[in-house]
Amino acid sequence: MGITDGFTVESWKHIFLPAEDACKYSQSEQSKDFGIISVADGITRDCTNGELPDTRTLVGQFKFVYGYPRPSPAFYVADLFCRAFNVNLGLMHLMHSEKERDKLDENDVSEGFKLANQQIRIFNQIKFPNPNYLKNDLAGCVASGAVINGRDVFYGYIADCGFIVFDNNGNIRFKTPNEGPNSKGSIDEDVTKRFFSSFKFTLGRRMIRSVYRNNPKEPLSYGALTGEIEALDYVRTGYFELRFDDIAMVFTDGLEKVIQSGEFADGIRARDFARLKKLCKRNVRTEGSLCYAG
Repeated sequence: MGITDGFTVESWKHIFLPAEDACKYSQSEQSKDFGIISVADGITRDCTNGELPDTRTLVGQFKFVYGYPRPSPAFYVADLFCRAFNVNLGLMHLMHSEKERDKLDENDVSEGFKLANQQIRIFNQIKFPNPNYLKNDLAGCVASGAVINGRDVFYGYIADCGFIVFDNNGNIRFKTPNEGPNSKGSIDEDVTKRFFSSFKFTLGRRMIRSVYRNNPKEPLSYGALTGEIEALDYVRTGYFELRFDDIAMVFTDGLEKVIQSGEFADGIRARDFARLKKLCKRNVRTEGSLCYAG
């Protein structure tokens, strides 16, 4: 498997706001062919006064930065996911080894998401016992994680985080689809028609978070790990067989565009991961994370 590593990058715009992305990579001391990689993106919160200012204006940007919660509960649950996913999958690997099984599978990855979501649930029960979908909304994140065992990769993702594989020439061999908000149709348009509101108003945000998030009965719904059991309906898992010199990655949506660029492919061909990190930092709009193995 070779190198296993990861990073989070932030643009200059993000220096005034708390971090909300997280990443973690683990490699077995017993086998260099086994590793676990994960990333998570904490979901943006309302300000502490319950508002979400219009950041298209300078005044709105100031109000948003000044009123944003610090530290952010969104970062806590993003970091919690990565730690829980890696630790639990690592323990499962040890248990499988004791039973003389050679690898994990998709069911184990699903279980890793389930256990991480349970940890987020405990956090929210303590921090937000009476959520109101506004400033006291449940803290949540979207995430992606993968287990690499030689050429076998079992991956999982939810919403707009993803898993991608590059060949030695920088070509994309496989990429998961983006299943984030509005991937099934415009939620904003639907909210306008049904509730005569939008995300910039408290009613609109309340409706989006209560009606469209983690609600399998809603056609335009999307998933997020908030501790709610319904979130698991939106976790996707799969298997991919790597070829020699392939590079597997998990990423948050902040880096989805740059990792599909020609310049990123050039860095893959050169196996220059320091260059890739600089490229991501230069092109990220706010914040993004990725972990890789290859």
